[in-house]
Amino acid sequence: MEEVPKSVGAYRHIILAKMKDDVEPEEFEQIMKAFANLPTLIPQIKSLHWGRDESVKNKTQGFTHIVEVTFDSHEDIAIYYDHPAHIKFAWELFPVVEDYLVINYKPTTSVEIPQKNNNNNSSS
Repeated sequence: MEEVPKSVGAYRHIILAKMKDDVEPEEFEQIMKAFANLPTLIPQIKSLHWGRDESVKNKTQGFTHIVEVTFDSHEDIAIYYDHPAHIKFAWELFPVVEDYLVINYKPTTSVEIPQKNNNNNSSS
């Protein structure tokens, strides 16, 4: 049996959210501006990204948005959870979220994918 690659690098904090149907775009934009400001208030955050679902197949179980926050350690995630700025942000977010799911993980070693030869020039 092949050995599973060991985890290296940063920890990821993933949130899947189902936004309520009646959330106004302006309200959502204000909330995401507050989210984007968190790294200035919580130094343990190394990066953050978010976006709206753009799945080709309807396998999202109603989750409409994803958030990814990167940390150097599991301890940094714990600091983030208890930080007053995170708690304030979460309380601003709860009224517009119908449901959410949180997963923290540490990625395995990257697996290199061989480059495909896209050279369609054929010599005759």
